[in-house]
Amino acid sequence: MKITASTGAIADAFVLAASLSADDKCAKKIATLEAIRIKTADSAALVSGNILDHAVSITVPATIEIPGELAVSGSRLAALANGFARTETIMITAEGKTARVDCSRSRFKLATIPLDDLPPMLRLVDETGNVELAREQVLKFCKGTTFAISADKAQYYLAGLFLHDAEDGLAAVATDGHRLARVVVPDVSGLSSDAHLVIPAAAVKIVTKLLADRSSERVTLRRSRTLIAVETAKAAFISKLIDATFPDYNRVMPEASGNAVTIARAELAQALERVKAVLVDDRQPVVGFSWGEEDPLLHLSSTDNSDAADDVILCEDATGTGRVAMQIGMLMDLLNAHAGKRIRFDSRNGADPVLITDPDDRDFTALQMPCNRTRAAA
Repeated sequence: MKITASTGAIADAFVLAASLSADDKCAKKIATLEAIRIKTADSAALVSGNILDHAVSITVPATIEIPGELAVSGSRLAALANGFARTETIMITAEGKTARVDCSRSRFKLATIPLDDLPPMLRLVDETGNVELAREQVLKFCKGTTFAISADKAQYYLAGLFLHDAEDGLAAVATDGHRLARVVVPDVSGLSSDAHLVIPAAAVKIVTKLLADRSSERVTLRRSRTLIAVETAKAAFISKLIDATFPDYNRVMPEASGNAVTIARAELAQALERVKAVLVDDRQPVVGFSWGEEDPLLHLSSTDNSDAADDVILCEDATGTGRVAMQIGMLMDLLNAHAGKRIRFDSRNGADPVLITDPDDRDFTALQMPCNRTRAAA
């Protein structure tokens, strides 16, 4: 095999393929799972990585001088290609049991890995649903929900992103039992009508990296009983699903109570940082919120010691009376994940889940459980 390609394009493909094993403690220790496979196809090179639970293939334009295929260490090849100027061209040549990598005046050799030792690629058969979406729609529900995915291994059924056809469109939902995030792609259906399409958190992370490439604006999602495939014009990613049933989250979704406040998201984030700064001794600092319909201010305070922090920001809108406490870290995760300019909190009584919405985006909804430490500022 002998190919020549743009260093920038093929380096990006190497980094993405290598990231599968780099983020997996077991896979990165096994040479056949850590490997990157390069295979020629017409006027392109197909770069792939496969760690059994999920796999990715990226098509890179290339000049094929000698067709063929080889496999080498993914981490080494990605690091090597990333060290060259992106505007250069790179040549990769199979030479017996080594792969020669040439770029400008540089020459390197890497040991190859026997192709027969590599695991077979995942293949999605018996398709049960599919949809085609804009790239930005997929990124929106990935980035807007993954902060709420559970990291608790005992809650394996919550350790992923749940996709399903809902009345208002294709819904993406994540929850760890303390908070929940839901993003909807309106007027889209046909992917899944059951509660079993739960994509592992590691796979969602790879999809987000894959879609960072702006050259492909349309994305196809396909599923079977056990697999999900995410395909663009240049790449394909496939992953096993979590073998579990996602809980019926609709049972905990509250109706709006009318005790609500709307504030600027960026201003609230700054206020939370100020409150957090004086609560450095608390591993999980809690902030108290209070507002009133006749007072156009949102009061933020320390719930343990009201003298330690007392901050005030201007409300854009306030109805009813609210008094609730929430964990700052969880709130910051939500504010960093959501790109809207405004955020709205609705608290029925300070004990039920707080309903969090965006007045400018009805497709986003979140919940956060309040804390028992509810001595919010008066």
